Amino acid sequence: MFEKRLRFSDIAVKNNATNLALGFPDYIVHEVVTKALSSATLSSVIMNQYTRGAGHPRLTNILSKIYSKLTNHAINPQTDIVITVGGFEAIYCAIYSHVNPGDEVIIIEPYEPVTRFANGIPVFVPLRPTKKNGVIRGRDWVLDPKELRSKFSSKTKMIILNTPNNPTGKIFTLNELQMIAKLCIEFNTLVLMDEVYEWMTFDDNNHIRMSKTEYIKNKHNNDECYFCIHTDTLPGMWNRTITVGSAGKTFSVTGWKIGYAYGPEHLIKPLKLVHQYAIAICSTPLQEALAVAYEMEYERLNQPSSFFKQFAISLQQKRDLIVKMFNEVNMNVVIPDGGFFVIVDFSNIAKRVNFASEEGETKDWKFVNWLSKYRQLQAIPYSVFYSKNHRHISQNFIRLCFAKKNETLEEVRRIIHGLKQLLN
Repeated sequence: MFEKRLRFSDIAVKNNATNLALGFPDYIVHEVVTKALSSATLSSVIMNQYTRGAGHPRLTNILSKIYSKLTNHAINPQTDIVITVGGFEAIYCAIYSHVNPGDEVIIIEPYEPVTRFANGIPVFVPLRPTKKNGVIRGRDWVLDPKELRSKFSSKTKMIILNTPNNPTGKIFTLNELQMIAKLCIEFNTLVLMDEVYEWMTFDDNNHIRMSKTEYIKNKHNNDECYFCIHTDTLPGMWNRTITVGSAGKTFSVTGWKIGYAYGPEHLIKPLKLVHQYAIAICSTPLQEALAVAYEMEYERLNQPSSFFKQFAISLQQKRDLIVKMFNEVNMNVVIPDGGFFVIVDFSNIAKRVNFASEEGETKDWKFVNWLSKYRQLQAIPYSVFYSKNHRHISQNFIRLCFAKKNETLEEVRRIIHGLKQLLN
């Protein structure tokens, strides 16, 4: 599936098209990490040598502090975190280390190839739109509770969930996560949470962590008081949840390919073994530089000065801009609540353009090729995110990345307004 997405960048080069296919920002990099990388490589010989295989100590230490605070669990930097080559390797290690041949993995699409590589059996459950007209948001793409429950069985080893979701921009609600958690406990199922866009949320939407514990203080407001109680937001989920994050996406340095997974020791230990024999060690200076940046962000977590906050604000502005562009030419947009992407309904144009002769496996694939060839705008067909039996859900949509510099978005505006004549 990821290989298919990469293919469209090659098509963009061939057609000299403005490329909104792949999800990386081209307008911002946290300057602290770049300066820290220079310092790490120049100031110490040891920073250019091997570090700890499961993760550079300075990086795992600060990640443990951040996620201990965010989840209210004491996360051990030695046992509960593994640093990986991007979030993708963390997902690979989680599936390959826990899924045995014949185990079923419920996939809220995609994630199919790595499941099959581990000889697991993918069981697909799609997000479906609940609205077809008016303002449609990422949250309007939902799971069917009856359909989801029907996919669980004694063979179900894992369910994979991505929130904020790529490509819809959906942030799963507490009620939705509670529904999933209840089924996971009933069927003794692990949860793999792909949260690489965790900081990129818009419109005051809150990212909810599957493994978080909420503490409720008593009237004495005293942490040491024996009468203080705590309750799980999602009871029983910490011990069955692996969470994946991406330092590369968080600090807008996707080319560094540094990700991680955290969770209880009994779930993370198998990931470390797969990582050890597949990769062994991630780059020392990159991990050192990211640790410096995380340390700074930890001190200003949730404050207006935080890079996490500033990055999300800039992305929301760019989201609003691209949504307005498509609305101006009467193309319906699914407004994302988080992430880098927007999906656009091209069905109005499809009625007026003959692209049937273009190459492609599906209607949206053919339209993407037409758009690149004749309008020099590169998108990705939405169907690459769905299994074969569910592609009918996605056939009228394309995905574009809006995390781009203003000059790129202005070029996109020119191209989009050139489509207006097709809709008159």
